[in-house]
Amino acid sequence: MKFYLILFVFFFQSIFLITNANAQSWEIFFENPNPSQFYFNFIYPTSNNGVCLTASDLYNEVTEPIFSFDQEGNHIGQNTIGWTADWGMVNTDKTGASYWITFYKLRKLNANNQIEWTYSPPVSTGVLWVKPAPNGGTCLQYSANSFSYVIDYVNSNGQLVKRFQFPVSWPDEYFPGHDNSLIYTDDIFGPSQIQWTKLNQNGQVVWEIYLDDSIIFLAGSLSDGSTYYLNGDILTKLGATGTIEWQRNIEDYVPAINFASFLGMLVREDGSIILSVEVYGSGSETFPYFVRIDPANGAPIWSKRTATSTGFLGPLIAPLAEMPDGGILACFEDFGNSGNEQVLIIRTDPNGNTLNNQIAGKIYWDENYDCIADASEKALKQFSVIAQSGTKKYSATSDADGNFEMATSGGEYTISIAQAGSYWDFCDFLNPVQMEAGNDTVLITIGGKATVICPELFVSIGSPVFRRCFDNNYLNVQYQNYGTAPAVNAYVNITLDPKLIYLSATAPLLSQSGQTYTFDIGTVDVGKNGSFTLNFKVDCDATLGEILCVNSQIYPDTLCIPTAAARVSNRFCLPM
Repeated sequence: MKFYLILFVFFFQSIFLITNANAQSWEIFFENPNPSQFYFNFIYPTSNNGVCLTASDLYNEVTEPIFSFDQEGNHIGQNTIGWTADWGMVNTDKTGASYWITFYKLRKLNANNQIEWTYSPPVSTGVLWVKPAPNGGTCLQYSANSFSYVIDYVNSNGQLVKRFQFPVSWPDEYFPGHDNSLIYTDDIFGPSQIQWTKLNQNGQVVWEIYLDDSIIFLAGSLSDGSTYYLNGDILTKLGATGTIEWQRNIEDYVPAINFASFLGMLVREDGSIILSVEVYGSGSETFPYFVRIDPANGAPIWSKRTATSTGFLGPLIAPLAEMPDGGILACFEDFGNSGNEQVLIIRTDPNGNTLNNQIAGKIYWDENYDCIADASEKALKQFSVIAQSGTKKYSATSDADGNFEMATSGGEYTISIAQAGSYWDFCDFLNPVQMEAGNDTVLITIGGKATVICPELFVSIGSPVFRRCFDNNYLNVQYQNYGTAPAVNAYVNITLDPKLIYLSATAPLLSQSGQTYTFDIGTVDVGKNGSFTLNFKVDCDATLGEILCVNSQIYPDTLCIPTAAARVSNRFCLPM
């Protein structure tokens, strides 16, 4: 068993590829052969302008798989590094280098996986906590008799920049800075505000301020001494002296479709800020936006939606990364096309773009079984359409009127319906579809026929992070009816780990039995989806590295045919 933990503040099918004609940019759905390994991930560039994804299981002594993609986003295989069974990746940089930790050492590999250096802290009891720092740096926390409580700030060259010493206890939370600084707090109990302190590279206090205890720091001090934090939906920039320079509501950066929530942040080499924002559509359909922000005043330079939208897009499971050309790499958890655990990997060009072709159309309920779209027949919403050409795979989800728009590259594509439920069949339609090389649009109409009249419910749960002793932890619960009949008197059971303390929810609480909470979601119509959030506190007695789990079950859960696939339960775990 390993005694260290890598923690990031980021808020949680085979292959789907989108390519931009003007730059190497794409979006892929990738299914890990071992989905349980998606505890921590890194997405980072390679020396040949490709991309690597690591999927690490830090709680078992296994060799880390590294999945490789070429510059066009095609999956070209995977490899392993033989000695990594007792190691875990902690950081990467845009050169393709990676940084690894074991119980006693920190190691850097170059883009060709050759060891460049090894850093050995003066520790006899092991490194207990690790945080990635900017620019390939790493912070190691440990205790030693001669140093008491220590955080070593190590740069990308393996040099000790600063040994921060704390005579009584470690900071409860801290954030390494781009200027080799440290922002931290010891105050975890509030009541409503806690003190944050910034130390410079010499260990001197730069500022001390009290902030609301629900604030989440997005980055330590940048090269100009500035700092960014999030309070609810408000993004704030602190200047070098700790004074507020500007504040912006993140929902102002994207179209007001329904609701937007923060996913991640990247500071590019040019000093501009990239935000990743998840936008919720009419139901549980979600899709990511990337926003480039002027750090001088917080104004948006550009705001770009990705081509992909799914019914169940989870949080970022890897930190945002920058490509050598200034493009963005992001990795999300996704349940959109089959209910299985997969990742959505996105590479944009420097301006946040991903593609320029389109397959569009409409999905309708063929109630008289004649495969002709009549004006009186209902639209089918929240149905996922898949277009595949070799290893390339694109998807789109129908809206409330049954319409869908799917971004693609050129080529011949086979069209299929995913996540349709067990009780649907479909009329013949235009298939395959031939797409020209650029700016081409093809329209198709798809009729769905009910084989059995029966509801079929699906539930998914997720949370970006569990923060010990804090009461601003949130669990997102999403559900949908993929069946052919409404689900009447539907409800969801959420069972929390004993160390997760329920506080409130946005759905009506019907009852509680021990750690199981029952929430009313009413009648869920055909194709209807929805979501609610559950607010909880993590017990202060939870220990670092402990895995806490949440289970969900949606009702009614009766299957009307023996071959139907049960998707009425979901389990979600996160380490402390």
